[in-house]
Amino acid sequence: MKSPIAIIGGSGVKSIIKGEEKIIGTPYGPTPTLTIGQVKGREAIYLPRHGEGHTAPPHKVNYRANIWGLKS
Repeated sequence: MKSPIAIIGGSGVKSIIKGEEKIIGTPYGPTPTLTIGQVKGREAIYLPRHGEGHTAPPHKVNYRANIWGLKS
């Protein structure tokens, strides 16, 4: 069984994946809204690096929560 693909990107990337949206609580705070779906027949998870609507500038991105959430 193949592991899912994680896509960490900007707002333009979200259009390639459709699916269930989910926020994951982590010890570092919640993740941005993750989209879990399929890309070319493979399970994929999209994480908007700067949050929904590009709300977090680079120095405010919660990288620990993002990676923890993807590992869950």
